[in-house]
Amino acid sequence: MTAVVVVIVVWALSLVVIARLVRRRSMQEKKRRDTLIRALVDTSPGVSLVFDAKRRVVAANEEIRRHSGGSPSGRSVVDALGVADDSVAVKVLDDVMSTVLAGESASAELPDEEDDGSMRILEIEGRPLEGGQGFLQVNDATERRERAMRSAQSERMEALGALAGGLAHDFNNLLFVTLGNLQLMATNDVVVNDEKLSKFVSRSVSAVERGAEITKSLLAVARSQPLEESAVTLADLVKGILPLVRQALGAGRTVAVDIPDQSVQLMLDAGRLSSCILNLAFNARDAMGPNGTLTIAAHRVDELDPSWGLTGSFIRLSITDDGSGMSEDVVARAFEPFFTTKKPGSGTGLGLATVYAFARQTGGTATLSSRLGVGTTVSLVLPVHDPSDAEAASVPRRRAGRRVVVADDEQSLAELVASWLIDVGVDARFATSPKSALELVEEFAPDVLVSDANFGEEIDGIELAKLATAIQPDLAVIFMTGYSSSMRTLQELGERTLAKPFSRDDLYGALMPYLAEASDV
Repeated sequence: MTAVVVVIVVWALSLVVIARLVRRRSMQEKKRRDTLIRALVDTSPGVSLVFDAKRRVVAANEEIRRHSGGSPSGRSVVDALGVADDSVAVKVLDDVMSTVLAGESASAELPDEEDDGSMRILEIEGRPLEGGQGFLQVNDATERRERAMRSAQSERMEALGALAGGLAHDFNNLLFVTLGNLQLMATNDVVVNDEKLSKFVSRSVSAVERGAEITKSLLAVARSQPLEESAVTLADLVKGILPLVRQALGAGRTVAVDIPDQSVQLMLDAGRLSSCILNLAFNARDAMGPNGTLTIAAHRVDELDPSWGLTGSFIRLSITDDGSGMSEDVVARAFEPFFTTKKPGSGTGLGLATVYAFARQTGGTATLSSRLGVGTTVSLVLPVHDPSDAEAASVPRRRAGRRVVVADDEQSLAELVASWLIDVGVDARFATSPKSALELVEEFAPDVLVSDANFGEEIDGIELAKLATAIQPDLAVIFMTGYSSSMRTLQELGERTLAKPFSRDDLYGALMPYLAEASDV
């Protein structure tokens, strides 16, 4: 009997020990699971939590604890996330959690409208865990989606730029030939003496000029429009555009001008600079509200920022408004193409990007500074033009003859330009390929080469000019183009760059400084 009691006691003690071991192991396992769950939610980005079968929060990361104003444990997921009971989000969350509790992963997207009316995109992902629990993660995908959209838009714009360039080149050649022949007709005695014919020709000229404007608009969209540079007195340009700036701002808003040096000159495209100023005026109007002041100022830059990579003399043209201003995050991205804080459909995000691109193409840069509640300043840092340097540089290029070679792959265009020159006593010949143009340069020894920028061959206008000046070192080069992705190179290599379609007067004005007077030959 005693032995039986001993066995029973030992058995009972063994059960107690085993129970304690099981309980301890269970507690250790629970602690391990809790540690893993805590690590899972704490290291997950966005809003992350673990929920149970009753859709109540078991664990949550710091983001949701901060969002909930404390520990959300034990609260419903919907309540912890601050979702309104009558919103679409409740149904979306419930569907995701039901799928997860059934043992499958799930995901969904949820649009979320902010107080200011802007729309954000939330990505919801859920996956099942052991013990009938589920993991839920909510990420704000708005910026990532916007970056992807801007990247796609940028690729489309590049493709559009290439397409627009090719179309503009061919279309401008056709417009050029049509406009040139119409202008010749307009001076013909038969047309001049016939009021009806004269009217027909005049209307046709207007239609062709309108076509040229459409082409320029297409290139402006693709930001590949050629610059038509000329010496511009900045104070005069600003004075001339002031009525348009006041009209852009509207009643109740004023304009102040601060340009101490009234004589400073810039070498740039006056039309493009005017468009930049007007664009910035429209932006200022939207930021200022019913009242405010826009200040247009221009001062010499005393010290250049090394990061700009600029050397020489520059002026800072600043357009300042006293509007609502921008946050630091917006300022950091303001010049990015397609970035905009406006509502969808209210802006393309190209305005400031175009201003920056123009400043860089002109040989300078653009900067932006802003403070919330104070206002915004956009500055174009532009190189100062010294007329005396330009005049000195042009003197050695003047030749002793009046010989010109015109090169363009469109024969009718090349013939037309050559005929314009022949009409004023210039010995002009034309070529329709780089090869034949080089042969003419070698045989004819011209004083000036008037060349298209794009030939559609391995040798383009830039390469042709380099080869031609290697044969004839003192040869002057005038480029003509309806589109070029290398405008800066054209401007540096050639004396002038004419944008197609141009008139006879434009051609004569560009060409004659590099030829001898007829009386000198």
